[in-house]
Amino acid sequence: MQDLPPTIRGLVFDCDGTLADTMPLHYKAWTRALGEYNSEFSEKMFYDLAGMPTLHIIQLLNEKHGYDLPVQEATDRKEELFEQLIHQVQPIEPVVSLVHKYSGKLPMAVATGGTRQNVIKILQALHLLPLFKAIVSASDVKKSKPAPEIGRA
Repeated sequence: MQDLPPTIRGLVFDCDGTLADTMPLHYKAWTRALGEYNSEFSEKMFYDLAGMPTLHIIQLLNEKHGYDLPVQEATDRKEELFEQLIHQVQPIEPVVSLVHKYSGKLPMAVATGGTRQNVIKILQALHLLPLFKAIVSASDVKKSKPAPEIGRA
């Protein structure tokens, strides 16, 4: 693994899909939650909307597919099911190796479109939480994906 240039003064990582392979768990939670409402979410559409907040996805599914999903209730259910699966999360090893390599050498943070609660649980499951000085999540900004403020937070 090549060293970083000396001009690098800190590292910022995304969580979902960068530090943690959460996408299969998110999709499993989506299929279970929507199945409870007799609704579907194709895997292609799921990956096309990756990173968008759950609430917005449910609103979009209602619009595009004519569903009548109760937005907040379905959002809460999907998030509840995802939380039940977090213990199964797998690290994305090349990125986690970087975290370990630069831990204590450079300040590190996580900037993510996920919720603070989920990100903390994911980082705990991967035993990475103490390695980060800061976490900025969708919970910390007014505008999240697809036009996030996180870069300005």
